[in-house]
Amino acid sequence: MNLRAFSAPILTLVLLITACSNHTQKTNVRVMPGNDKSAEVDDLLGNLGSPTFPPEHSKIVVYAAQIRNAIVAEMYEPDAYKGKTCSIRIYLQPDGSVNSATAKEGDAKLCKAAISAITRAKIPAAPDNETYQRVKNAALDFRL
Repeated sequence: MNLRAFSAPILTLVLLITACSNHTQKTNVRVMPGNDKSAEVDDLLGNLGSPTFPPEHSKIVVYAAQIRNAIVAEMYEPDAYKGKTCSIRIYLQPDGSVNSATAKEGDAKLCKAAISAITRAKIPAAPDNETYQRVKNAALDFRL
C-alpha cells in the first residue's frame, strides 16, 4: 500500500472536517503530516474519488484536525492578517507538547502570531506511535 497515494484525500478530508468548526473568525490552517521520506505534499484536490481510507489514515486525519483546532482556538484577531500567509514547521512530542515551531516563509507578523498561538495551544497526545511518527514534524500553512 502506497501511503503517498492517500495523502491528498486525507488532507482534503481534514480541511472538510475542520471547515465546520464553530469559530466566528475564519482562520485557515492546513496541517500537512511530515515524514523523513518526503517533504512534498500531493495536490490537495487530487484523487478525490478515492472511496475509503484505511483505518490508520483515519487516525491521522482526526489527529491533524485536533492539532488544527487547538491552534486556531488560540489565534487572536485573525482579521488583522487578512490576505496574509505563513508556513511554519512544528516538532511535537508524543504527549502533544511542542519542541519547536519555526517560520519558514510568509508575513512576519502573522508568523509571529501563529507561533505564539502554537505555543499556547493545548495539543492532545498522539493516539498511537504510528500517528505520532506521521505528524511529529508537521508543516502548517496559515492562510487568512
